[in-house]
Amino acid sequence: MKKENIINRFTDITLQFSMEVDADLSCYYDKIIMNVEKEILKKTRLLFSSTLNLLMTVPVIEEIVALIILYETDEINRFPTVKDFCSYSMLIPSQATSNGKNVGTQWNKMGNHYLIWISKGLPK
Repeated sequence: MKKENIINRFTDITLQFSMEVDADLSCYYDKIIMNVEKEILKKTRLLFSSTLNLLMTVPVIEEIVALIILYETDEINRFPTVKDFCSYSMLIPSQATSNGKNVGTQWNKMGNHYLIWISKGLPK
């Protein structure tokens, strides 16, 4: 949406000024974030190109998601099984049972919160 469209929604000149400042800051921060992302991606391609390229072959994974997975997972070899990694990523719900009956879930706050966050945003 264009900055003028946002500003013109307000009749009060103080609010218009405030929205203009916010819009300018937003554009400025967008440029900074883009530069940071480019630099991180450039360094990652130098250090972890094969792993990054492998992650990028998954259709729903874009650059930023691939970076999050790469850096939050660290060495995949530290997980003895796929189940251990899925548990760490909170991809598998943990059920608490007693005498064969479901009594709730366990460890709701454990796991990597960044991997949990991106897994919720990916298509099922």
